[in-house]
Amino acid sequence: MNQLHNREIVDFEEKIDAVTPVLFYSFRKGLDRLIKLGISNYAGIVLETCDFTPDNPDWQIRVLYHHCVVMKKPVKIISIVPEPISENIHAFFNHVEFTKDSAGLPSIDKLDELRDYFLENFDHKQVLRWFDTHIQPVFNIDVFDHPFPDSGTLMVAKDNVEILLVRHDVDIREIAGSILNFLGVSPIPGESLDRVVECEPCSVCDRLSDFVILPYQYIHDLTESRYFRHFFNDAIKEQIALKWCDFNRTHPLDILKKTLIHIDQPLPNLARHDLTKYLFWYVDIPRTSSSSVRVELGTRFGAAYGKRNLIEKNHATTSILANHIPARIMRKHTGELLWNRMFKFSLIRNPWDRMLSIYNYRIRIGNIPETLSFHDYIVELARSRGAGIFKYHGFYLSNSEYILGEQDEMLIDYVGKFETREEDLKKIAARIGCPELGNIKLQTGRINDLHYSHFYDDSTMRIIAELYAKDLENFNYTFEESD
Repeated sequence: MNQLHNREIVDFEEKIDAVTPVLFYSFRKGLDRLIKLGISNYAGIVLETCDFTPDNPDWQIRVLYHHCVVMKKPVKIISIVPEPISENIHAFFNHVEFTKDSAGLPSIDKLDELRDYFLENFDHKQVLRWFDTHIQPVFNIDVFDHPFPDSGTLMVAKDNVEILLVRHDVDIREIAGSILNFLGVSPIPGESLDRVVECEPCSVCDRLSDFVILPYQYIHDLTESRYFRHFFNDAIKEQIALKWCDFNRTHPLDILKKTLIHIDQPLPNLARHDLTKYLFWYVDIPRTSSSSVRVELGTRFGAAYGKRNLIEKNHATTSILANHIPARIMRKHTGELLWNRMFKFSLIRNPWDRMLSIYNYRIRIGNIPETLSFHDYIVELARSRGAGIFKYHGFYLSNSEYILGEQDEMLIDYVGKFETREEDLKKIAARIGCPELGNIKLQTGRINDLHYSHFYDDSTMRIIAELYAKDLENFNYTFEESD
């Protein structure tokens, strides 16, 4: 048996002498599949470890250590540069007992308890020390002496060692290209790489990490470290803050200026956390009392529901999601599982009345010139819906476009009406546990108390009827005359 083992050692040593061996430092499961695919054509030895020492229990690691550290023979090193907050969370939750056997997710309360334990007991600076403890003393290379480009990859060479550093947030195809170029092997077939991307495993830990929210001070301390400032830029720091920060807690005022997530950006953890905790969503259609409702929801339930931009600034709450997200867009953000669990509601309004209210509101805030008549405004709406002064979706989308899907299917559970606001909000308030709902009225756009019918002529009345025909059909709205 010993003779066989000695033979294996001899064969292994011959291979590492023949072609430069590669040592891969991996921090995250999933990337190893890419590496194995990417180096399948590489003729030399490739080993993966996070413990490159002469005491490693793997005899191949010990032999390679002797080869490249003691004997100073050529070696190539590939090291992923992890984002420290994400890496800490994954390292912690991958070792939590229940994640090994649980097919589902724990309750939000349980997750918050684990988060608090993580904050109090985990070694949060282990990633920050990585290159100082695993690279510099072993290979005598201080990676912090080499400016790291925004491209996310850097090759450093010294004596017998070549090191490729790849930041983990770089697109997987770019990672593959950098590694293949570094090793001098042929490209991965496109279809094979696509399979790796599509089959990226999603562990319980991966899903849990979408619900963890962290104090701003924790995020600030790690993103201001030498490690982070060397490898990551300010744009990435902002993305991290938006993803992980608990904006319901105390944090510097300057970060508030950057908290609003738009409809084309990923859902931040705080939003997913709170949506899962409270299990409701309000589709806020402009000029249906939406600002008043969101202020009340934000005050009771936090930043995922709040409203920040108000005429009455003293009522503003912290807000992290854009205003007026159509239901079909929000469903894509949350995913079908969470969307189906939530109680979704909205308030709609007669389209003739609503379009007049939008016009009056825009005049009041100086968004359109006072010289623009209502007649000309509606004519322009028909001509340039989705462009010009109607580029913003909130100024032209119909009630139906907000709450129906692409096949005109109803996406929400309760449709209240502005015309029966008090009665409908009482029902909604009882359902979500918010008794104060409906107590305030903000951002009114009415210039006078005249009924909307006084502002329309035959042509503008017809334009609204044609543009918002689905509202008339779906919700039985008609043009009402008034004295």
